[in-house]
Amino acid sequence: MKRIRIFFLSIFLCTLCFSSLDAEWGDVVHIGSAQNDLDEYMVSMSRSGRAVAAWVDSQGVNSVLRTAIWDGIRWVETDLLVEDSTGAQTVSAGIDDSGNVIAVWKVGNIIYASRYSPSVGWNESRTALYSGEDIPSFGPAVGVSSNGTAVAMWSDENDDEDLSTVYGAVFDGVSWGILTTFGAHVGSVSEYSAALNASGNGSIVWTYSGRTYVRRYVSGTFVDAVSFDNLEGGDLPVSNVINDTGDILIVGVNGGSNNLRYAWYTGGEWDEGGEDITTNFAYGSLSNDGQGIITTVDNDTAELKAALIQDGFVGPFEAINGSVELLSPFVVNFNASFGSNEGLAIFAFGDDNLYSTSVSEEGWTPPTEINGESAVYSYEVFSYTPNGFAITVWPDGNDRLFAAVFGAESPIAVVQPIVVSLKNGMHVTWMGGGSGTVNIYDVTGTNLLATTNASEGALTLRSIGYKPQGAYIIQVTNGSGQVVSEQVIQVQ
Repeated sequence: MKRIRIFFLSIFLCTLCFSSLDAEWGDVVHIGSAQNDLDEYMVSMSRSGRAVAAWVDSQGVNSVLRTAIWDGIRWVETDLLVEDSTGAQTVSAGIDDSGNVIAVWKVGNIIYASRYSPSVGWNESRTALYSGEDIPSFGPAVGVSSNGTAVAMWSDENDDEDLSTVYGAVFDGVSWGILTTFGAHVGSVSEYSAALNASGNGSIVWTYSGRTYVRRYVSGTFVDAVSFDNLEGGDLPVSNVINDTGDILIVGVNGGSNNLRYAWYTGGEWDEGGEDITTNFAYGSLSNDGQGIITTVDNDTAELKAALIQDGFVGPFEAINGSVELLSPFVVNFNASFGSNEGLAIFAFGDDNLYSTSVSEEGWTPPTEINGESAVYSYEVFSYTPNGFAITVWPDGNDRLFAAVFGAESPIAVVQPIVVSLKNGMHVTWMGGGSGTVNIYDVTGTNLLATTNASEGALTLRSIGYKPQGAYIIQVTNGSGQVVSEQVIQVQ
């Protein structure tokens, strides 16, 4: 096994801490359509299990940008983000733990942004982050943190000077700040990615001339300026992930040799490495406890392979596509991720089906189809959270978009808890359910006052001489006992 030198903050006390998945994929749901051509679709999921899907409905000169929101329990009605806009394209969106969404997109040479909240919907007004006048803009990409802050990035290109400039902007939860310029390159810039962790720290990545450039975002400031030669995206964008402890993993390919390449940041240092696997496809992920997966397609063997990251090591790569054959020419898209001691991979191999496989102490399970009766025309997007929720969307070739959610039977969060003060206690009701628990703690978070199954939907706390006024913590766990969300409530 190769040492990846990722020294995470957690301490490993076992030799193999991967456990089998108890959750399952939910029903396939038709979440939206395009009147003309369904284009440039994406999905993003928060750590609380909420998600947003966005896509472009290309209608000749004009385009419609559409979104669908998964509120943790169900898909809500599709909203029009942009209607009949000339040249609207390249939409990117992210969602926070409370269900608020930030979306950015390009219209002509202008980069726009808008915000969605569950109580209001999309803002009627939109913010112009950048206007390139006669200089075309490329991108954008956006990353959103658990608390609703965001970082967006894009570039412009001056055709007269053959010069590309990369920009970024930060949303502090209320408004967008001034632009940040990250530098200029001769020629075109591509493969944008922005990622934020729960605390709002993150990384932005772009590729230029076979080299990947990275800037970290820490405590409200862009720091560092590093780049890695012979590392680019191949037939997939460069994979850029950051966990909640601030470790970063970048995975791609060497554009010259087509070998697998990766770079990582941990303990205040950057390092890099690679594998002798010829590939055009690569993807990586990290969990908060230092585990992860690197996935790639071996061009020589026509297999989808994965290696587990554990205790600072990249393990051996093994085939995980089972009996599913990779059709020739290669028509493949895949993602894999790891969180809460659970590994999951999904892939499409060109046979109109979407497959899922998970990892346990016994190894990878045989792939199973998850797309139901719908065909899988193409597949590129997948989002997985450290809490063990996952979501994927795909078009069927008839301009319809479908989705499936993994772990949806678990409680997602306490949605708008209603607290009624009683003479000698309190009564709390909530939306949600599943196999987890709802717990009430005192404001210190150390004294458990009451607990019940999340499926009950209500909890009454009574005690002789109990005075309910004050602050309390409502905590939600999933069926494995992992904390999904915590909220502070004030009882008057």
